[in-house]
Amino acid sequence: MDELDRRIEKCKRILKGNPNSQIFAALADCYLKKGEPRKAYDICANGLRKYPNYGSAHLVMAKIALSISKIELAKKSLQTAIAFNGRNRAIDYWECKIAIEAGELRKAGDLISKIKRWNRNNSVIAELEYMLYEAQKTDDNPNRKPQNIHYGAQNKVSAINQKDTLADNDKNRHITVDSMIKSIASLPSMEYAIAFNFNGDVQASYGENGKIETAAEFGKAAVHGLRHGLSKAGFGELKGFLLEADDRTAFLQNMGNFYLLCEGDSKINLGVIGLQISEMLKQLKG
Repeated sequence: MDELDRRIEKCKRILKGNPNSQIFAALADCYLKKGEPRKAYDICANGLRKYPNYGSAHLVMAKIALSISKIELAKKSLQTAIAFNGRNRAIDYWECKIAIEAGELRKAGDLISKIKRWNRNNSVIAELEYMLYEAQKTDDNPNRKPQNIHYGAQNKVSAINQKDTLADNDKNRHITVDSMIKSIASLPSMEYAIAFNFNGDVQASYGENGKIETAAEFGKAAVHGLRHGLSKAGFGELKGFLLEADDRTAFLQNMGNFYLLCEGDSKINLGVIGLQISEMLKQLKG
C-alpha cells in the first residue's frame, strides 16, 4: 500500500467514525490524485451538500471539474472558494489552469506573471508556461475543446512528455553537444547558444557570428569570474545565473559537463526552453 492509499484509508476511517466530518474534501482530493475523478466528484458533491460554505472543498471541486472537462463548474467552484477563503497561491495556480482550458489565454498569461513574482524558478511555472504555449498554438481553431486532464500519478500533465518538442522524441537516439547547441539556438526568440568547458573555452556555438564572438568573451569571463568568486565566498560550485534587461534575457547554466550560455529577446519563454533543454540532455552522448 502506497502513501496515497494509506491517506485514503485514514480518511475513510475518520468518515466512518464521524459521517459529518469535513475530511470528505481530503478524501475526494486523494481519489483525484489517484486518477479516479468520477469517484472524487461524487464524494465532494455529497460533502458540499452538508457544508456548502466549506471553501477548501469548493477548490477541490474546481480541480475535479477541470479534470473531467466541466469548465464552467470549475470556474464557478473556484470563485466560490475565493469568496469563502480569499486568494492564495493554490488559487492562482488552479485559476491559471482553468483559464488556459477555457481559452482565456490573456488572463492565463497575467496569472503566470503574478505567480512568477512569488516563485519564479519553480517547476510550476514551467508547467503553466508550457500549457499556455500549447494552447496558443491551437487558439486560432474555433473548434478547440478543453483537454480531458487527470491529475493522478499516471495521468498528470508532464510538459517534458509532450509530443511537440524540438528535442527528438526517439529516446534511443543520441545527440552531440554541437547538434544540441544548434537546436537550442534555433528555438523561438533565441539569438545564439554557446557551450563552454569548465576552463571557459568554447566547445560549440551557433548564431550570428558578430554576437557569438562578443558573447564568447563575456561567457569566458563569467565562467572564470563567477566560479572563482563564488568559491571564494563559500557558495560552492556555480550552477548558473540569469540576466534580464528591458528587452534582453541571457542565462548561463551548468549542464553537468559544460556551461551553456544563451541570449534571446524579451519574448523568450524560459519555462518552455528549460523543458526542451532537459529533454535534450537525456539524449546527449556522454
